[in-house]
Amino acid sequence: PKLTSEKSLAALLRSQAQLGVIRIERPNIEIALTADGSNLEDVLSAWLPPNESQASTSATVSIEVTEATAHIRDSVSGSMSTIDNLDVHFKSAGAEDGMPTCSVSGNVRHAKSTGHFALKLEDGQAADADAQRVGGSTGTPLLLSIRTENVPLEAAEPLWRRFDIPAELAGSLNTQLACRWSMDAHGFSDEQVNGTISVDNV
Repeated sequence: PKLTSEKSLAALLRSQAQLGVIRIERPNIEIALTADGSNLEDVLSAWLPPNESQASTSATVSIEVTEATAHIRDSVSGSMSTIDNLDVHFKSAGAEDGMPTCSVSGNVRHAKSTGHFALKLEDGQAADADAQRVGGSTGTPLLLSIRTENVPLEAAEPLWRRFDIPAELAGSLNTQLACRWSMDAHGFSDEQVNGTISVDNV
C-alpha cells in the first residue's frame, strides 16, 4: 500500500480545516458488517456533519483509493465476499460545500460468481435545473447513479437486510438506476427513481 498527501505535514499542522487530497494506492481493506452497520460507516461518519450547525466547522478532505482489495465479512450470515479493483473517490462536506460526494466501483466476488458495480453520489444543485422550480423542494438535491453487471445477489444480502427485506437471495443482479431526492432540515423529500432492474439465474 502507498499513502500520499498533496499537503505537507507543516501545512496540515497550520490548518486542519482544509486537509486537501489524500491518496491511498493498492490497500487491503477488512470490512466487518453487523446487523445495523459496519466498521467502514463508523470511519466515514467522522467526516459527515450530523447537523447544519456543525457542517460549517467540518474539515474538507478528499480521499482517493485506487486498486484496492476489500474483504467483506458478514457477522450475521457468516458469509465472505471480496471486491477487487476497488476505486473510491470521496469528498467531505466543508464550509463551502453543501453535501459530500462519493463514487465507488469494483468487481465483486462471492463463492464462484463475479460481477461489476459502480455507484456515484453527487450534489445535484448545479446539474439539476429543476431544483429551483416553483412548488418544488427547497432542499439540497442529491443524485445517485447505480450500475451493476452480474453482481451475485448473495453478496448484496446485507444491503437488503438494512431495508428490512427478509429474503434469501440468489442469482445475478443487473441494474441501471438514476435516483434523485432532496434533503433539508425536515428530512428527505421529492424522491424520484428511474431505470431498470433485472435478476438472472434465480
